[in-house]
Amino acid sequence: MTMPEHTEHPDTLYRAAQEGSMTIEFALIFLLLFFIVFAMLNLGMIFAAQQSINYASQESSRSILTFYPPGHFTPKEIQNKKAERALKLAQEQTNWINTLAQEINGTTSNIVHITICGADQPLAKNNDALRCDLTPVLNKHEIAVKIEYDYGQFPLIPSLGLLSLYELAFSQLKLNNTQRIRTSEVW
Repeated sequence: MTMPEHTEHPDTLYRAAQEGSMTIEFALIFLLLFFIVFAMLNLGMIFAAQQSINYASQESSRSILTFYPPGHFTPKEIQNKKAERALKLAQEQTNWINTLAQEINGTTSNIVHITICGADQPLAKNNDALRCDLTPVLNKHEIAVKIEYDYGQFPLIPSLGLLSLYELAFSQLKLNNTQRIRTSEVW
């Protein structure tokens, strides 16, 4: 009588064929989850930056409406003081964006561009290259606070270099807000 050759159980053969598949599945799922978390962080920073820009322009606009008693300053001095205060307030509100983007992108220039626009010229600005090219044009009783930030050029979360399609989606992203105020004063 001959002994039958030892045959492996079918489950053992199946397990041997599946060895390493869990590692590959984990790697694929991990990459997918990492991409989703990275996207959520990026979008969260974009939303936070946009909200800060909106808040800064609104608060700066409100500060322009404060009353200065007549007689202490000329109308032009009052306008300059209001514009400088509005610029300072907007810079304070968007300082975290400037600081973080400067550290990540290795630059020292102003990244958030703020302009306080009168009817015919900028009254205050944090960058000499800024203009008041608003449409429709401001009339002599209007003033505008214009804040711009180019997220595509200066992201708040560093680039990974591997996600070129993802980064392409944000390369054209520019955050901005313009608040117009109508006053009784002539600007």
